[in-house]
Amino acid sequence: MANQPLTLPPPRSYTRTDFAALRAFVQRVPSATIARLYFDPETAPHAASKRRRARALSARDAR
Repeated sequence: MANQPLTLPPPRSYTRTDFAALRAFVQRVPSATIARLYFDPETAPHAASKRRRARALSARDAR
């Protein structure tokens, strides 16, 4: 076997808002409320509508 270097994915970076939203999610705050309070629909497309939120959350849970 050849000695091959291990390639790692780039590290993820999370913002203060992401952690606040995660804290709200753990406290069972409804996703619509989290999206309204913590995310701007223009900069976070997954927070724009209920359908997009559901799709983003299901994609995240599938990882």
